[in-house]
Amino acid sequence: MKKISIIEAVSSFFANDVTSDEKHKFHPEDIKVALNFIFNQIIYNTYLNGKKFSDLSQLDAWSRLYEVDIESQIGTEAYAFLPFPPYQLPDNAGIREIRDHDEPSNVFVPTEATSNPVFDELEVSTMDTTPSYHIEQSNVFVGAGEPTHILRMRQMPTGGDEIESVDILMIVGPEQIDDFDEIIIPANQEDTLVRQICDFLIKKSVDDTANDMVTENTPTQ
Repeated sequence: MKKISIIEAVSSFFANDVTSDEKHKFHPEDIKVALNFIFNQIIYNTYLNGKKFSDLSQLDAWSRLYEVDIESQIGTEAYAFLPFPPYQLPDNAGIREIRDHDEPSNVFVPTEATSNPVFDELEVSTMDTTPSYHIEQSNVFVGAGEPTHILRMRQMPTGGDEIESVDILMIVGPEQIDDFDEIIIPANQEDTLVRQICDFLIKKSVDDTANDMVTENTPTQ
């Protein structure tokens, strides 16, 4: 569902589908803030539920697949740029999977950057040739629209079998995308998301009004 479609659905709800007591006019930017809040809340609750049952695959339904070209490879090490900043979840769960675009069964193993020297010392690469990856903050580019994170890959194939691009299955929050881009929402949950945004805006409007009200005690004559 396109981001702009969600914003329009919320605006339409307040214009047509609520009682006179609940009619509010919200600026599109207010709706975007509410969308970000509700989406983030849903994703984190989905993560907690998946963690509880040891099944984080529930997050896959909220993820989108991006093909990313390998920028450079030297020996068995390579790097690429993430299309968006990784979604901030514990255990790096915002990145669901990275795999060879031409060979989807070749799934990369996530590692920590600090573990690489240990693996080198133990000569892990001589026993397990599965490509691995970790994410780093980019210091190459700065400014709006520039890639902010680098995908570092190790144990990449060589000798003419180099991987040219990888598929990255990752969660992307609505605050990261343009109005006319798709927000990945599981099937049949679009209406639920819109209703939750509307409920949040109504409650926030009521709370703000209550907080702003000041009762003046006027002395009686």
